[in-house]
Amino acid sequence: MNIRPHPSVTPYRTVQKEQTAGYSTHGNAQAVQALDSYDRVRTDPSRATEQLNQQFKMLSTSVATTATEKEIATLGRRLSGYDADPAVVARVQRAAMSAVASAVPGPAGQVLAQVGLQLVGVAGGDPRFARVVAKESLRSLATSRQTDDRQKDLAALGMEFGAHRMPSSEATALRRTVLEEISRSSGDTSPAPQMLARATGRSVVGHQFSRWGDIDKTMATGLQEVLAHPKSSDRDRTLARHGLSLGEGLNSRAAVAVREAFLTELIQESFASGPTSLAKAGVSLSDSELTSSTKRRLMDSIFQQVSHHRDSTQRQKELARYALQNADGDYMYADSFRRQYMNYVAEAGW
Repeated sequence: MNIRPHPSVTPYRTVQKEQTAGYSTHGNAQAVQALDSYDRVRTDPSRATEQLNQQFKMLSTSVATTATEKEIATLGRRLSGYDADPAVVARVQRAAMSAVASAVPGPAGQVLAQVGLQLVGVAGGDPRFARVVAKESLRSLATSRQTDDRQKDLAALGMEFGAHRMPSSEATALRRTVLEEISRSSGDTSPAPQMLARATGRSVVGHQFSRWGDIDKTMATGLQEVLAHPKSSDRDRTLARHGLSLGEGLNSRAAVAVREAFLTELIQESFASGPTSLAKAGVSLSDSELTSSTKRRLMDSIFQQVSHHRDSTQRQKELARYALQNADGDYMYADSFRRQYMNYVAEAGW
């Protein structure tokens, strides 16, 4: 599977702590003036957009404006470059200018996410454009010098959600969930891999999808982000890698069950080794609605991995090999035998 470089290794990732949103008298005055100008020409969306773009350019390049004002202005100007209803584009840009004029206080990342949510709401009448607005809002968070590592990681995840072909309304809903996550002051101090897995789970659970394939791809996206993250441990990468590989070749509904088992284990922040966590995910698979033949194949694959993994204890290797050699001795008990020995392997790692 092609894993893209994680944005955490790019040059913009220069701050560890979120900064406070800042505003200037100059920026406020210019934004208020731009809103007045918009109101005079709002019946002509193209002209309104042209005027707003001029003001956005001045805000984003002025030495008298703050970083927060510059980033909102840059986002507002960037949104005019997409093929959408001119009236909707103009209204979204006006909302961005209004955000500068309002000077909402608070931590910069949360403020930028709140602005993004407002813009997505204004664009809601045009699902395709709302999808773009959500992505561009997340891009602003991912490239901002005011956001912290947690917010950058979440923003990168949100940008990847909906990158494949799926209904625009569903892609927008996924990205909106991530913007809401960033906009809240969560105080979440969990490691990045657990945070990414949790955000993926919340995004999937919180929405209705029309196709199992879209759920599968969304969950796979979360696993890819964990696999590519520089702060992922060997355990995290082991779980993410197998969550991806074992879900391949299955129908979408079965793949979702597999991804869910590994994401659930990732969310559980643990000091367990990779093989122990693999076995725990295997136990979850044994309790899933997968067919018996699929369960057996997947669990045998996990036994195989444990039997050769460098972090497996000698006892785990012995149990895994015994399971592989004897699981099909009695066909009636093949499933329960595998589940029992998967439990033994998990317990032998502690």
